[in-house]
Amino acid sequence: MTRAKLYHFEHAEFIRAGRDWWLDMDQGLLVKLDVLRKLWGKPIHLSKNGKAIGRLGGRGDLSQHNLNKWGAVRAVDCYPDGLETEDDVRRFLSLARHVGFTGYGAYHGIPRGIMVHLDVRHDRQPDDPATWGGLVAPDEAGAWRTRYVSLDDVLKELP
Repeated sequence: MTRAKLYHFEHAEFIRAGRDWWLDMDQGLLVKLDVLRKLWGKPIHLSKNGKAIGRLGGRGDLSQHNLNKWGAVRAVDCYPDGLETEDDVRRFLSLARHVGFTGYGAYHGIPRGIMVHLDVRHDRQPDDPATWGGLVAPDEAGAWRTRYVSLDDVLKELP
């Protein structure tokens, strides 16, 4: 399959934990991600986490990252430059909706900054996206844990 030409992302950015996900990526996701980067006007860094792009989770795993379930990787986790305030995140997610993403979540509390999940799930539309938030903090043992909340709950935590 021929891949769309991307202007802001390179093939190598889709390799995680020794696996090349490039050919498994949903074509629409790649194009939307590239257009979003252009509109945002700042770099969007794909998370280095081994599960931030594709996963082989089995047919029962409903994650949009799961190649086994959907036949393509339909999600990425990323760190857009310039996300610091509630207004920044709202503007970024408004652009994500505008370019056609149908699911997104914002995660706050990660040491690197605000992380955003973007996906192109087929059971939602850009004007009615799936949304959620994650508040990330270490537990008593020092392991990082995510508490899933509404997107608005995450946005309220931001300056």
